[in-house]
Amino acid sequence: MLHLSGFSDTVRARRGAKVLAEVPTARASPTDLFWLGAMATEEGNRGEAEHWGNALASRAMGLRSEGETSAADYAEAYAAALSAFGDLLRADSTSLSDFETALGKLPAADYTREQPQSYLRYRVGQVLFDRGELDAATRYFGSFHPYDFYTSPAEYYLGRIGEAKAERDEAAAHYRRFLTWWRDADPELRPLIERLMRREAAASFTPAAEQDLEGYADALLVRFANPALKHRLAQIAMDGSQKIPQRWLASLAAHQARGELCEATLTALAAWLHHVRGGPLVNDPLAGELAAAWRENGAGGIVPALFGPDGLIGSPWRPGDSERKFIEQRLRL
Repeated sequence: MLHLSGFSDTVRARRGAKVLAEVPTARASPTDLFWLGAMATEEGNRGEAEHWGNALASRAMGLRSEGETSAADYAEAYAAALSAFGDLLRADSTSLSDFETALGKLPAADYTREQPQSYLRYRVGQVLFDRGELDAATRYFGSFHPYDFYTSPAEYYLGRIGEAKAERDEAAAHYRRFLTWWRDADPELRPLIERLMRREAAASFTPAAEQDLEGYADALLVRFANPALKHRLAQIAMDGSQKIPQRWLASLAAHQARGELCEATLTALAAWLHHVRGGPLVNDPLAGELAAAWRENGAGGIVPALFGPDGLIGSPWRPGDSERKFIEQRLRL
């Protein structure tokens, strides 16, 4: 089932989507049709999302003709919520209150139906956060109980909201809960950082005779491991659109010319792209343009929108198919 992957594994989610899409609409579960529509919506595929919305409406009619009134109501509720969610993502005319009306008509949460509601609440919380509507985002992120699928990442966002509002004690409490619950969820970053520095960045140019790149990498790793340094990620990401052409994109271009894929640098670039979707912690001279590019193109089109021939950020690097797919997969983690 798609909801069990939580869209965190693109390959697994696509495999699940293929299996679900093979089920005839007349026999399909409304919840499964919802997930197919949600995945298309996340990928910015409006036509496919509308297809699954129509499939839900058709399924509702079929269920009602069979006397399955409750199931038909569920299918109609999923179709309405999916449509309102897509409008909200695109910043169309649908207001937040319209979405909440649709959300309120979804079937009561239980073991089999809880995930769609949780997913929608979490994603709308992200949208509101990205748009700087912190109080509304707090309401959404604060709606999860300790055993919800999205509880841990919601705590992370509540910490970011507290930090943006200069509520340090509140932010620290949320961050502590996030770290406690998420402690073993992510792999260590050091191997990725070492690969980026030693195998990708250092190998992209010819150093001067007096440059000790290995020693420099060693010193940086010591600095990164020092808990006394109060250098926040938001500070490091500041003015990123002005930094990455020289620091990352030039390196990607050099390796691309040799037919090499820089997985660590592309992972870092995906993280930066995720950051500049919007929100109060983005401090960049192109912040407005970057957020607009996200709204217009979504995860499936943001790479060429920024780095293509007519992209927002100029550099010698033009992402190839394998590089683009690599980034897009990580944008959906």
